[in-house]
Amino acid sequence: MQTQTRKTCGDPNPVDTKGPCLLSLDGGGVRGLSTLFILKSIMDRLNRERCDAKLPPVKPCEIFDLIDGTSTGGLLAIMLGRLEMGVDECISAYIELMKTIFEDKLKLLPVGWTGKIKPRFNSGKLKDAIMDVAARQGASGTELFNDGSERGTKVFVCATAKETSGVTRLRSYSLSEEPDIPATICEAALATSAATGFFDPVSIGSRCFVDGALGPNNPVDEVEGEASNIWCPDTGNLKPLVKCFISIGTGNLGKRAIEDNISKFLSKTLVAISTETKETERKFIARWAGHFDEKRFFRFNVEQGLQNVGLAEYQEQGLIEAATYEFPRSRIRQGRPPSHHAYRNIPFPRNEGFVGRGEQLDKLEELLFSPGHRYKVAITGLGGVGKTQVALELAYRTQRTRPECSIYWIAAGNFETLQRTYFEIVQQLQLPGLEDEQADAKNLLKDHLCDSSAGQWLLVFDNADDISMWFGKPGGNTEPCGLSEYIPRSETGSVLFTTCFKKIATKLAKQDVIAVPEMDEAKATELLGKRLVDYHVCRLKTLWEAAFL
Repeated sequence: MQTQTRKTCGDPNPVDTKGPCLLSLDGGGVRGLSTLFILKSIMDRLNRERCDAKLPPVKPCEIFDLIDGTSTGGLLAIMLGRLEMGVDECISAYIELMKTIFEDKLKLLPVGWTGKIKPRFNSGKLKDAIMDVAARQGASGTELFNDGSERGTKVFVCATAKETSGVTRLRSYSLSEEPDIPATICEAALATSAATGFFDPVSIGSRCFVDGALGPNNPVDEVEGEASNIWCPDTGNLKPLVKCFISIGTGNLGKRAIEDNISKFLSKTLVAISTETKETERKFIARWAGHFDEKRFFRFNVEQGLQNVGLAEYQEQGLIEAATYEFPRSRIRQGRPPSHHAYRNIPFPRNEGFVGRGEQLDKLEELLFSPGHRYKVAITGLGGVGKTQVALELAYRTQRTRPECSIYWIAAGNFETLQRTYFEIVQQLQLPGLEDEQADAKNLLKDHLCDSSAGQWLLVFDNADDISMWFGKPGGNTEPCGLSEYIPRSETGSVLFTTCFKKIATKLAKQDVIAVPEMDEAKATELLGKRLVDYHVCRLKTLWEAAFL
């Protein structure tokens, strides 16, 4: 792999020159074009910078040390890594390949009379198309995927063992203490992309494999595990070693109701269930939060426009390209989220008589908004001590000092009020998906805030005093998994809780808890004096106005 040394003040970080670069590609049928368009934008930007530095252009196989994919992503990983194709030629070959294999359906009914699922497309055409792509690159599809040659990029693809439903990694390289399945290039490509109901299972020796997307359709966890086996098998501590980790999706599928019709259930619902990627994304970003914040882990996935594009709808090339076009323009080329208007729903007017609490407010601003800011912070203290007033003052200070920051205020005293506030926010933001009968406003807002297009934001949960509401209570009138599952995470956002209970505060925000003590005598006297002055001023104003009635 060719690397570039980043110039820094002082000694460069060794990770920037020696750390591995990892690429993970989701599955998604023809929507794999979206993956390629995003990757093209990344590579185009990189090569423009290399051109300015008088360096030659590079292909993905010269940048990434490890490339993995599942299903469609596996096919692309083989083309980009094992066959060493450039992105542009990969796009051309992929468009032709999709048209060839999806142009004609074999079966109208997805299930035979014996109950066996029948393939809808010709597996022979898929094999011939893969062989043709390999031949154009001067290779043979019958060559071993792992032919013993040393290459700059290691490639593996995920396939699902039909016998056990376990994930199997087919590799272009050998790894000690890991079994080497002698698959050819064509067999590896077929094994990862043989989607049940679309193509026949694939036999490699005595083993039988089906589509990798029936396992990890977003294979970031597999990439993490494999990279750990390669670069840190003894410790498994991969994170400090990674220079760059890029994960690219094939578009957000949104939420769909379970179909009752057997044909639609098999062709739509099972496909949607088996190709889930969003939850994997959330959990992985939570685990790799440090790299996400430090711009070492990146997740690119088109959020809107591809929900209705099926796995086999090759005619939708124009739609896929259009939906993907604005995404890389704003996220990659400009390097920042698109501009937006700040949203605020602060429920109370500012308390002009607010005094004290300077120490707590300064600490809150430091934790929530300084570089390397905390993800979640909690304010705790006795009832009536002024927690809500501190949060309110912080909100108005933020509005003044950070006009681009959105502020979402949710009263969390009871579940009904919380639900209503969520719905009102989503309705005011006009977030797509609210019109669906199965829509959950909590999930819609979470998805919105997890995306960088939401810009900078502060989310306040006021009066989070019911622990069962947040962490679940069997048989209770709360969310089964607890509201904590709906807390968004983003490099541009922070969450603030107010609660009377330190136990809840630490469960929600770990060590980032700020206690609001009772006021000392001096501050209490100052507050009382200010309130009395305000009261007398108000009375004088009323009397003055009454005199002229």
